[in-house]
Amino acid sequence: MKAKWITPAVTAMDENGHVDLEANKNIYDFLIKNGMDGILLLGSIGEFFSIPLEEKKMLIREALAYSNMNCGISK
Repeated sequence: MKAKWITPAVTAMDENGHVDLEANKNIYDFLIKNGMDGILLLGSIGEFFSIPLEEKKMLIREALAYSNMNCGISK
């Protein structure tokens, strides 16, 4: 599937500076419900360079699983 509308998504962080998975899922829900069919992770404000590699991997895995589950996409 080719995305018609793609937007960068901010990466929500918790009070300790770690990726907040639930807050990020809320952001994805908002974007999807408002017509986005493509979401760019880790690229909205340069956070890519400040998040540890393992947290980036976790966010990407969780975002893929969540978006696939909530958009009817199967692997």
